[in-house]
Amino acid sequence: GEREELISPLTSRFKGNFKLVNYEVKEYSHAVKLLDDVVRTYGKLDIIVNLHDTFWRKRITCSPPNKLDEIYTKDLKTMYNVCKAAISYMSEGGNIVNVISIHGIIGIPQTIEYSTIKSAIVGFTKSLASELSNYNINCNTIILGITDEIASQSPKGFLKELQPKVLEAKIIEAHEVVNIIKFLVSTSSITGQTIIVDRGLTTFLI
Repeated sequence: GEREELISPLTSRFKGNFKLVNYEVKEYSHAVKLLDDVVRTYGKLDIIVNLHDTFWRKRITCSPPNKLDEIYTKDLKTMYNVCKAAISYMSEGGNIVNVISIHGIIGIPQTIEYSTIKSAIVGFTKSLASELSNYNINCNTIILGITDEIASQSPKGFLKELQPKVLEAKIIEAHEVVNIIKFLVSTSSITGQTIIVDRGLTTFLI
Protein backbone atom coordinates (compact mmCIF):
# COMPACT_ATOMS: atom_id res chain seq x y z
CA GLY A 1 0.00 0.00 0.00
CA GLU A 2 0.94 3.67 0.16
CA ARG A 3 2.72 3.38 3.52
CA GLU A 4 4.93 0.53 2.30
CA GLU A 5 5.87 2.62 -0.75
CA LEU A 6 7.02 5.43 1.55
CA ILE A 7 9.06 3.16 3.80
CA SER A 8 10.70 0.77 1.33
CA PRO A 9 13.21 3.25 -0.19
CA LEU A 10 14.48 4.07 3.31
CA THR A 11 15.27 0.55 4.48
CA SER A 12 18.39 0.26 2.34
CA ARG A 13 19.91 3.32 4.04
CA PHE A 14 20.08 1.78 7.52
CA LYS A 15 21.88 -1.16 9.08
CA GLY A 16 21.34 -3.00 12.36
CA ASN A 17 18.31 -4.01 14.37
CA PHE A 18 15.64 -1.49 13.50
CA LYS A 19 12.07 -1.21 12.33
CA LEU A 20 10.85 1.56 10.06
CA VAL A 21 7.16 2.33 10.36
CA ASN A 22 4.89 5.04 9.01
CA TYR A 23 2.37 6.11 11.63
CA GLU A 24 -0.14 8.96 11.66
CA VAL A 25 -0.10 10.32 15.22
CA LYS A 26 -2.43 13.30 14.99
CA GLU A 27 -4.70 11.35 17.32
CA TYR A 28 -3.52 10.36 20.81
CA SER A 29 -4.77 6.77 20.43
CA HIS A 30 -2.54 6.35 17.38
CA ALA A 31 0.50 7.53 19.33
CA VAL A 32 -0.28 4.97 22.02
CA LYS A 33 -0.49 2.21 19.40
CA LEU A 34 2.84 3.30 17.89
CA LEU A 35 4.67 3.15 21.22
CA ASP A 36 2.93 -0.07 22.20
CA ASP A 37 4.27 -1.63 19.00
CA VAL A 38 7.77 -0.37 19.84
CA VAL A 39 7.68 -1.88 23.33
CA ARG A 40 6.31 -5.19 22.09
CA THR A 41 9.09 -5.34 19.49
CA TYR A 42 12.06 -4.20 21.58
CA GLY A 43 10.93 -4.80 25.16
CA LYS A 44 11.16 -1.24 26.44
CA LEU A 45 11.11 2.45 25.56
CA ASP A 46 13.72 4.79 26.99
CA ILE A 47 14.41 7.41 24.28
CA ILE A 48 12.08 9.57 22.20
CA VAL A 49 13.45 11.95 19.55
CA ASN A 50 10.76 14.15 18.00
CA LEU A 51 11.41 15.96 14.73
CA HIS A 52 8.16 17.13 13.19
CA ASP A 53 8.72 19.80 10.55
CA THR A 54 6.20 21.49 8.26
CA PHE A 55 8.20 24.40 6.87
CA TRP A 56 6.18 27.34 5.61
CA ARG A 57 7.44 30.65 4.23
CA LYS A 58 4.99 33.31 3.11
CA ARG A 59 3.86 36.74 4.26
CA ILE A 60 1.12 36.60 6.89
CA THR A 61 -1.18 38.59 4.59
CA CYS A 62 -0.82 35.86 1.96
CA SER A 63 -1.08 32.80 4.22
CA PRO A 64 -4.35 30.81 4.27
CA PRO A 65 -6.36 31.40 7.47
CA ASN A 66 -5.99 27.75 8.47
CA LYS A 67 -2.21 27.55 7.99
CA LEU A 68 -1.43 28.08 11.69
CA ASP A 69 -3.86 25.29 12.64
CA GLU A 70 -2.30 23.00 10.03
CA ILE A 71 1.25 23.49 11.31
CA TYR A 72 0.06 23.18 14.91
CA THR A 73 -1.56 19.83 14.16
CA LYS A 74 1.39 18.42 12.22
CA ASP A 75 4.26 19.76 14.34
CA LEU A 76 3.06 20.40 17.89
CA LYS A 77 -0.03 18.27 18.45
CA THR A 78 1.71 15.14 17.13
CA MET A 79 4.71 15.85 19.38
CA TYR A 80 2.39 16.38 22.36
CA ASN A 81 0.61 13.09 21.68
CA VAL A 82 3.84 11.09 21.44
CA CYS A 83 5.32 12.64 24.60
CA LYS A 84 2.11 12.14 26.57
CA ALA A 85 1.83 8.53 25.43
CA ALA A 86 5.49 7.83 26.23
CA ILE A 87 5.19 8.57 29.96
CA SER A 88 3.50 5.31 30.90
CA TYR A 89 6.13 3.32 28.98
CA MET A 90 9.07 5.06 30.70
CA SER A 91 8.48 3.74 34.22
CA GLU A 92 12.23 3.39 34.75
CA GLY A 93 13.02 6.85 33.41
CA GLY A 94 14.06 8.01 29.97
CA ASN A 95 14.90 10.87 27.66
CA ILE A 96 12.81 13.01 25.33
CA VAL A 97 14.57 15.24 22.81
CA ASN A 98 12.53 17.64 20.68
CA VAL A 99 14.34 19.02 17.63
CA ILE A 100 13.28 22.31 16.03
CA SER A 101 14.76 25.10 13.90
CA ILE A 102 16.12 28.50 14.93
CA HIS A 103 12.77 30.00 13.91
CA GLY A 104 11.68 29.10 17.44
CA ILE A 105 13.95 31.70 19.06
CA ILE A 106 14.52 34.47 16.51
CA GLY A 107 12.15 36.48 14.35
CA ILE A 108 12.45 35.68 10.66
CA PRO A 109 10.15 37.46 8.17
CA GLN A 110 7.52 35.48 6.29
CA THR A 111 7.59 32.55 8.74
CA ILE A 112 5.09 33.74 11.36
CA GLU A 113 2.93 30.62 11.47
CA TYR A 114 5.95 28.30 11.41
CA SER A 115 7.91 30.33 14.00
CA THR A 116 4.91 30.52 16.34
CA ILE A 117 4.67 26.75 16.60
CA LYS A 118 8.43 26.30 16.98
CA SER A 119 8.44 28.85 19.83
CA ALA A 120 5.59 26.97 21.50
CA ILE A 121 7.64 23.76 21.41
CA VAL A 122 10.38 25.43 23.47
CA GLY A 123 7.87 26.29 26.21
CA PHE A 124 6.21 22.89 25.94
CA THR A 125 9.52 21.08 26.46
CA LYS A 126 10.52 23.19 29.47
CA SER A 127 7.15 22.59 31.15
CA LEU A 128 7.32 18.90 30.30
CA ALA A 129 10.79 18.64 31.85
CA SER A 130 9.54 20.21 35.07
CA GLU A 131 6.49 17.97 35.29
CA LEU A 132 8.33 14.75 34.43
CA SER A 133 11.34 15.28 36.68
CA ASN A 134 9.73 13.06 39.34
CA TYR A 135 9.53 10.30 36.74
CA ASN A 136 13.27 10.56 36.00
CA ILE A 137 12.44 11.55 32.44
CA ASN A 138 14.71 14.24 30.99
CA CYS A 139 13.30 16.55 28.32
CA ASN A 140 15.39 18.90 26.20
CA THR A 141 15.11 20.91 23.01
CA ILE A 142 17.72 21.05 20.27
CA ILE A 143 17.54 24.11 18.04
CA LEU A 144 19.17 23.72 14.65
CA GLY A 145 20.65 26.39 12.43
CA ILE A 146 21.06 25.88 8.70
CA THR A 147 20.88 22.22 7.70
CA ASP A 148 20.86 20.58 4.29
CA GLU A 149 17.06 20.43 4.34
CA ILE A 150 16.60 24.09 5.26
CA ALA A 151 19.10 25.17 2.62
CA SER A 152 17.28 23.18 -0.06
CA GLN A 153 13.93 24.78 0.84
CA SER A 154 15.23 28.36 0.98
CA PRO A 155 15.05 30.96 -1.81
CA LYS A 156 17.87 31.11 -4.36
CA GLY A 157 20.85 33.04 -3.00
CA PHE A 158 19.71 32.71 0.62
CA LEU A 159 22.62 30.54 1.77
CA LYS A 160 25.21 32.62 -0.10
CA GLU A 161 23.95 35.76 1.61
CA LEU A 162 23.92 34.06 5.01
CA GLN A 163 27.31 32.34 4.88
CA PRO A 164 29.42 35.30 6.09
CA LYS A 165 27.32 35.25 9.28
CA VAL A 166 27.85 31.55 9.93
CA LEU A 167 31.04 30.35 11.60
CA GLU A 168 33.21 28.49 9.06
CA ALA A 169 30.48 29.19 6.49
CA LYS A 170 29.21 25.63 6.69
CA ILE A 171 25.80 24.09 7.11
CA ILE A 172 25.15 21.61 9.91
CA GLU A 173 25.58 17.96 8.99
CA ALA A 174 23.37 15.16 10.23
CA HIS A 175 26.12 13.32 12.12
CA GLU A 176 26.77 16.44 14.21
CA VAL A 177 23.15 16.51 15.34
CA VAL A 178 23.23 12.78 16.09
CA ASN A 179 26.30 13.23 18.31
CA ILE A 180 24.55 15.90 20.38
CA ILE A 181 21.44 13.75 20.78
CA LYS A 182 23.63 10.83 21.89
CA PHE A 183 25.26 13.06 24.49
CA LEU A 184 21.94 14.35 25.85
CA VAL A 185 20.48 10.87 26.28
CA SER A 186 23.67 9.59 27.91
CA THR A 187 23.52 11.95 30.90
CA SER A 188 20.97 12.40 33.67
CA SER A 189 22.17 15.89 34.60
CA ILE A 190 20.64 17.90 31.74
CA THR A 191 16.89 18.55 31.50
CA GLY A 192 14.66 21.46 30.60
CA GLN A 193 17.39 23.00 28.46
CA THR A 194 17.44 24.51 25.00
CA ILE A 195 20.61 23.51 23.14
CA ILE A 196 21.42 25.73 20.16
CA VAL A 197 23.35 24.03 17.36
CA ASP A 198 23.89 26.69 14.71
CA ARG A 199 27.63 27.38 14.22
CA GLY A 200 27.10 30.75 15.88
CA LEU A 201 24.31 31.92 13.57
CA THR A 202 22.05 33.27 16.32
CA THR A 203 25.01 35.13 17.83
CA PHE A 204 25.05 37.32 14.75
CA LEU A 205 21.29 37.54 14.20
CA ILE A 206 20.05 38.33 17.72
